[in-house]
Amino acid sequence: MIVTLKEQGYIEKFSDDMLLKYGLSSNDRNIIKYLTDKAISEKLYTNTKDFQHNLKHVERVITYARMIMNNINLTINEEILMYAALYHDIGKTLGASNQEHGKIGSDQFEKMMKGKIDDKKIDIISKLIFQHAIEEDKIDFSNSNYTIEEQMQIQLMSDILKDADALDRNRLNYPASIGACDINKLRTPEAKKILSSGLTDSLYKDYYKIIISEKQKNSSNQIMDNYDLLNNWIRKYEKLENQRNYLKNQYKDFSLKYGLLEISKKNKNGKRKTIDEMLHEMSNNILKNNMKNSDLEIWLSNYNFYKEKEHENMFHASLDPSIDALIPKKSTQAGEYVYGAIDPVSCFKMASFRSSSIFPRKKDKNGVTQIMEIFPNSINNTLESKFLTFYRLPSDKFEEYKESVTAAPSGEWVSKEKVQPIEQISFSALDLISKFVRDGKIGIINYESLSKSELRDLQLKSYLRSFEQYIWQIKSLENNPNVMNETWNLMQRNMNYYLESEDAKREENERILPILNSVKKDIDLGLQSYFEDIRKKTGKEVNYEDEENVLEPFIEKYREKIYEKDTGNLNYEYINSLKYEKENVQKKHVQESKKAFDQRSEVGVQIATRLMNNDHEAPNRGTNSPKSNIKPISVKKGPEVKLASFTKRNNDEKTKYESEIKPKNIEIHKQNEQQRSLDKPKVKTLTKPTNNGGGSSSNGFVDTLILTLITGFVAGAIFMIVYSILK
Repeated sequence: MIVTLKEQGYIEKFSDDMLLKYGLSSNDRNIIKYLTDKAISEKLYTNTKDFQHNLKHVERVITYARMIMNNINLTINEEILMYAALYHDIGKTLGASNQEHGKIGSDQFEKMMKGKIDDKKIDIISKLIFQHAIEEDKIDFSNSNYTIEEQMQIQLMSDILKDADALDRNRLNYPASIGACDINKLRTPEAKKILSSGLTDSLYKDYYKIIISEKQKNSSNQIMDNYDLLNNWIRKYEKLENQRNYLKNQYKDFSLKYGLLEISKKNKNGKRKTIDEMLHEMSNNILKNNMKNSDLEIWLSNYNFYKEKEHENMFHASLDPSIDALIPKKSTQAGEYVYGAIDPVSCFKMASFRSSSIFPRKKDKNGVTQIMEIFPNSINNTLESKFLTFYRLPSDKFEEYKESVTAAPSGEWVSKEKVQPIEQISFSALDLISKFVRDGKIGIINYESLSKSELRDLQLKSYLRSFEQYIWQIKSLENNPNVMNETWNLMQRNMNYYLESEDAKREENERILPILNSVKKDIDLGLQSYFEDIRKKTGKEVNYEDEENVLEPFIEKYREKIYEKDTGNLNYEYINSLKYEKENVQKKHVQESKKAFDQRSEVGVQIATRLMNNDHEAPNRGTNSPKSNIKPISVKKGPEVKLASFTKRNNDEKTKYESEIKPKNIEIHKQNEQQRSLDKPKVKTLTKPTNNGGGSSSNGFVDTLILTLITGFVAGAIFMIVYSILK
């Protein structure tokens, strides 16, 4: 079995030079160690099933909070901020969802700390825990007794905690468009500086290098860059693959020679069978015929030997090199499983290029999978700081998934119980891509090598394909009624990430978004009609979790609309039929944006901005967030105050404006004009220059005089024209 590391912190193992790179001191290291030790002793994250919200994540959030705090010139209540960072994800340990874990964690913290620390501290920390998990940035102080200064201090700490949490988004191992930290949504300038300087990727890499080195200390095998062992695993699989293809081709010959039944390439659901499914049918056909034939007996013997060796090696690949045990969880199939595969290269492709919408694939004439980079720099952005780790698993824990498979390839191997890997080897993800490309295991079609028309087609196809996942979320409707909207928002975030930064891309965004809106509306209307038909036919309520009878038929209908039957290319006849709808969608967006702007309020402006950018995330509070301390201090720059629209002022405000404010503004305006006139550069007097350049001063004087006369004449002419028009 692989080396299992005890629960521990890893920032304490950073050298002084490494700390200095992140603006941290030995004192910061000691505080981080104290807090992580406290989390371990209290078992705050020991039993969490959510590996994305474990102690390692919390330790890095504490680290980022200190990095931000060290660069802020205001005094912050360090104790409150650090404890909020330490406890911010305890709701996840209790099994709460993303939407609920802030509230549940906040309530749990209050129960844990009641009578142990000051009630005011409990209230502030619980507020910070609650706020970090919701989209809204501004804390609601309507039912609290905090002073303005205290509110500003608490708000600042909330901004720091939310930013520290966001800076660790690269742990999510999703494509950058989904998983990356968006600098535009960070609240503090200090966090923006950390992200823009590349420190988050650097810290992530340093952090996991230390974890790998800790595992290496107690491992008999080389973990990092063990290409010999990887090549050995690949050779073993390829040998099995060759034997499997040999058995399949040999059966074809025997079917002609001995009159055996031909094997259909598709199952009863119309899905393409795996080679293993076909071989199993071939074996049954031979046994049914009860033929005593040496050729067939040898074939059966070879087949049985292949089945024994087939899953001798079982693998799981991940961009997380710190896994000690794999825990069953929900994925594409009904039920909770640990997923494995017998092909290391297939594992690598699934782990590195998780989203087939962002990284579509096709096979070349030799059957080699080509990964297409259809968005700029998307491979580097996703994998630059990551380590790809192969985990070899005990094969006796797995069985082949035999049920109907709709959202993932068939031929998967699954385990319903917790699985501890036997061994692991880790590589830089980008280095591994280079190796597999050199070895001909995969191909990469870079963004730069695709023409503009190819990119347009592939990007649109990518977005339209992602609607299959949108439809797939139907089965989660009962547990999460908002799941469809959440999926749609995620799709838009993915699109905006790549398409809204440059003028040309914004134009592309404006072209694609109306199409997607129209397709979504078509799908939603189609689902309503589809479900109504099911209710009428069956007389029962729709079972949204019925994949075979409910989900699969509708997804198949959607594919028939989107793709041409023979070629698999986009069906532009259907897409072009949405033109009228596209115009309506554009008009709707303009009307909604105008309505939002007409509200003339800060919230209205933010909503309108989000509508125009198709951004359904929380509004960005910007860098001028209110900042202060619990104890009154002198603040260098106060929060920006936005005036309400004059049209919404009451009569008293209007009177005061006319009698006091407006005259004062006029006086200030006059003073500013006078000051600007004094500050204007003086016009140089025409004087005879010294005779050092041989130039003529009289020529310069004449030219200036002529220019002055012409200017006066033109100005007079314009004046007369305007005067005659007004008259």
